[in-house]
Amino acid sequence: SKPGKVALDEEGLAKLFNQQPQKFSSGVLRFAAPRKDLSISLEKSKFLPGMGLGSWVTFHACECGMTMAMGDTCCLKSELQGVIDALRKAGIHITAIHNHILGGSQEVSFLHYE
Repeated sequence: SKPGKVALDEEGLAKLFNQQPQKFSSGVLRFAAPRKDLSISLEKSKFLPGMGLGSWVTFHACECGMTMAMGDTCCLKSELQGVIDALRKAGIHITAIHNHILGGSQEVSFLHYE
């Protein structure tokens, strides 16, 4: 028999992320944070945080009784190895590392995980 869906601790997650999640009818909770500390330009135009310079994570209660988390983290080249090390140490699987802003004033990488 299946253990059934676990209940997500929405209040605890909101406290952890210091924000209320975006809620989807499927039960997925999403938290997002723009990187307001970054100043990236591309061909003399400023690349704003709302244009994709940020990080997000989603949580979904699985029928197997566990919670699935997946997300995307925006980091500078100087931060990338530290982020990789921290995620691996926590047992989080990195699924992709790529760049959306080729030729930008700073090298920014996006790291997907689950």
